[in-house]
Amino acid sequence: MENNPQPTNVMAKVVGLNLVALLVAMVSLMVWDALDGGGGGWVFGGMIFWLPVHVLVCLVTCIVMFATKRTPQGQAWLVAMFVVGIVGFSACWGGMMIMSDF
Repeated sequence: MENNPQPTNVMAKVVGLNLVALLVAMVSLMVWDALDGGGGGWVFGGMIFWLPVHVLVCLVTCIVMFATKRTPQGQAWLVAMFVVGIVGFSACWGGMMIMSDF
């Protein structure tokens, strides 16, 4: 029996892992906020800090990948940067609307 590994989908891996990292950050901030008495301050404040840091890390990694001629990985990190930015901004905005009882 031959051992033929399946080709890996770089885009799915990179975007998926970045979304999991965003989810872990959001859930940990929500737990921290709940342990601190609620109110949403930790979630909103934490996401305002961590979301730009996460997007910046994606951007720097994307530039490094393109500079080292690893185009598929660079494209994956570029897509991950936009997906994390859009999903994170939406979550942050939604949390702000919930906190303000809008």
